[in-house]
Amino acid sequence: MKRLLPIIGLEIHTELLTKTKMFCGCPNAPFASMPNSNICPICTGQPGALPVPNKEAILKAYLVGKALSAHLSAYSKFDRKHYFYPDLPKGYQISQYDLPFSENGFLEVEGEKIAIIRIHLEEDTGKLLHSPDGKYSLLDLNRAGVPLLELVTAPVIQSSFLARRFCEEYQQLLRDLKVANADMEKGEMRCEANVSVQEEGSFEFVGLHLRTRPGYFLNPKVEIKNLNSFRAVEKAIEYEIERQTELLKEGRTIVQETRGFTERLKKTVVQREKESAKDYRYFPEPDIPPIVDFDFRVLRLPLLSRSLKMKLQSLGLSAPQADLIAKNKQIAEAIIEGSRVTEAKILANLYINRFKLQPLLPPREVVEVAKLLDEGKIPPALVGELINIALSEKIEIREAFSKMRGRRAAEKPIADLIKEVIAAEKEVVASYKKGKKEAIGVLIGRVLREGKGLLNPKEVKERLEKELS
Repeated sequence: MKRLLPIIGLEIHTELLTKTKMFCGCPNAPFASMPNSNICPICTGQPGALPVPNKEAILKAYLVGKALSAHLSAYSKFDRKHYFYPDLPKGYQISQYDLPFSENGFLEVEGEKIAIIRIHLEEDTGKLLHSPDGKYSLLDLNRAGVPLLELVTAPVIQSSFLARRFCEEYQQLLRDLKVANADMEKGEMRCEANVSVQEEGSFEFVGLHLRTRPGYFLNPKVEIKNLNSFRAVEKAIEYEIERQTELLKEGRTIVQETRGFTERLKKTVVQREKESAKDYRYFPEPDIPPIVDFDFRVLRLPLLSRSLKMKLQSLGLSAPQADLIAKNKQIAEAIIEGSRVTEAKILANLYINRFKLQPLLPPREVVEVAKLLDEGKIPPALVGELINIALSEKIEIREAFSKMRGRRAAEKPIADLIKEVIAAEKEVVASYKKGKKEAIGVLIGRVLREGKGLLNPKEVKERLEKELS
């Protein structure tokens, strides 16, 4: 058997942040209300109720497509997707089939451009709450009809790690655009992974789609449903790759099916056989006319985290630093602006290590701290004391620095410190006078320690050299 390669595609559903649901005027607040309080005849599927598309949701769907460099469709439509499930009150879901809002985009992850086949809109289902003893279930339809954005990647992801990173980057993009909270633990963002393993050389890509090469056949794929954490995405895919690989090595058949991931057992389990498009009996939604001539000029992209990361790295920050800071736009922009007058790396270290990414001081004051560090006027060990003085006395950094210097200068003048160190380090002084010039480093270090850090190393060196001459 040739080497087996993992083939992974993702389908990610995300609840959009809108004032109302997708096709009615009910509040879009599935977590903030009592069960079944945000419902009406439309989202509960009553006979004769007519849906009206939510323009805000459509705008946000197109905005995501634009941010992912996708083709935005000037002509789109909604379709009915039929299946029976207890939390689907109409017996069908209004979705999109052949004419989605966006197609053929990509998201760059770990230096790779992951191709995206389509981005479309649909409505969410209700939610079942099961009793602990399993004897009954309760149905809450507050979530039914909430705008749900679905993204489908091409099957080009080759590792569980890359799949996880795609989800993380996509979540950050949605938050940058302010179209969704995308909290996976709350079910606001749900991931499904399609996983197969194929023999090397048995397949090729035609456009974004996987095709069999002549003389070969493709192994079936398995869909893993409703993964609700980044860790679950990675671990479920890892397990499924190992499971399918073992089956093929043993000469057994892989069944095309839908599986779930159990966090406790760290394994996937069978749920049902996988449906195909024909099982859903798609046809155009007769109660909603096509979406045509949408004005794409209204789409305005904000500054995205990935752009911020690139800018921050160009200023000398490491990739992990840039990744961390780019998630907080206020701080990222403060560092970019502050880099005009001081070192961006010093600013980044202050925000990450000293401020724990919290805006404890105004940006201009953080810049003042960075300048003091950059000019060697204050050592890192005393930054905490400086900031505490500024915060507790509600004064600016420069004034706090003057106060701190005054307090420490009153303890012992620099000239006295130098004389004491020279008297105490006679062997080092003798070595220096014999021509071992590097010995002065020992004297500088001791003076700085005795001065409790608030001395300029350059000034200390110059004074020592003058005294020793």
